[in-house]
Amino acid sequence: PLATGIFEQAKTETVAVELYPNPTVESLTLRVILPELDPVVVELFDATGRRLRQQLGSMNGSLLEHSMDVSALPQGVYWVKISSDGAGYLAAEKFVKQ
Repeated sequence: PLATGIFEQAKTETVAVELYPNPTVESLTLRVILPELDPVVVELFDATGRRLRQQLGSMNGSLLEHSMDVSALPQGVYWVKISSDGAGYLAAEKFVKQ
């Protein structure tokens, strides 16, 4: 299964997000298409809102593909947040760790 989301931004730009596989056991892939080239921050939160990880995502043109090893996480619901200070984009996607 694939979790996808489209987020309308204040600048009327669209950010497309894919998070797969969902649910997952070992690894998670995040794919984001941005209309502008800006540094991207990828954060991982647990269900209580506690930030577990923060990483810079590397862009390939306007595409970000980012893999995360989630095998050490306990089973549960988590959130991945994607932001870019320069353009103000913000997206969040939920996934389930089995």
